Amino acid sequence: MLFDNFRDLGTLPPKEKGRVLGYYNRGHYGSYHGWTNAHSVLWNSNVEREKGKPGKIVIQKPRTAQNYAIGSFGDISGDGPFPGLEGHVEGTGRFFLEPRSLYDAQREARKAGKPPIFPPQPFLEAPLRELSDYPLLFKTKLYLKENGSVLGGYALYNGQGQLVEENEKGPGLGLGEDLPPGIYRLRIAKDGRMVERQIIKGE
Repeated sequence: MLFDNFRDLGTLPPKEKGRVLGYYNRGHYGSYHGWTNAHSVLWNSNVEREKGKPGKIVIQKPRTAQNYAIGSFGDISGDGPFPGLEGHVEGTGRFFLEPRSLYDAQREARKAGKPPIFPPQPFLEAPLRELSDYPLLFKTKLYLKENGSVLGGYALYNGQGQLVEENEKGPGLGLGEDLPPGIYRLRIAKDGRMVERQIIKGE
């Protein structure tokens, strides 16, 4: 699910302790509903208030998945009604996020048959990503981490299934630096078994 340019500048919900929007664990609510979302993005959104405290946005990370809040405004954290790890949050309170609309950028990219273009933005330059992030986005070189796991040799394939990069020693020095922008399939050894992930190199 994508919340793109979401705006809520009005009165805080009195029964939700200021929570306006959230991707989080709902625990035993209802009939043990579980998670609201997985692999979801909050992009360039704003729940600040002209008076009083800003609205709250909760971004938590489900097991084997991820949720994102990029370039948004408000009280954004992983502090939900039930315990959970904080999701991927970056660029909070930073103006001039580009593209202004991720939905429009993805739509135009699909029409052109090309990956989305991400202009230079300092807070998006950090190349360190978790292997469980989906999709794995980067612009120059991708570094991977996976807490508590051992990452081994890897191979990268392009959209035609052709091998374009491999390293038996693993991704310790980063990967994808010499590849053109595009969508690739990563096969990497994790704890002695092979896993696959999609990675996207933007322009």
